[in-house]
Amino acid sequence: MKKNKQLVSLMVDLLKDGPLTSRDILDGVNDRLCWGSTMNAITNVLAKRPQFERLDVVRAYGLTSTYNMVLWQLAEGYGGDAE
Repeated sequence: MKKNKQLVSLMVDLLKDGPLTSRDILDGVNDRLCWGSTMNAITNVLAKRPQFERLDVVRAYGLTSTYNMVLWQLAEGYGGDAE
């Protein structure tokens, strides 16, 4: 549980500057925490917590393929607590 609180708090800090894709959030979390996280854990927290809302789906281009990434933002009226 403590691990998720720390993860949520960090994700809120990342999203205070504006909307980010799931990949950008994952990279930000893994740059700041020594234990890192997985894309599955990040998207589960984003989808299940009321602090975050899904904004849009954007197209991401790789070297050989394109794929869809979800754009996330902080929910309106959210104060900034991890709980």
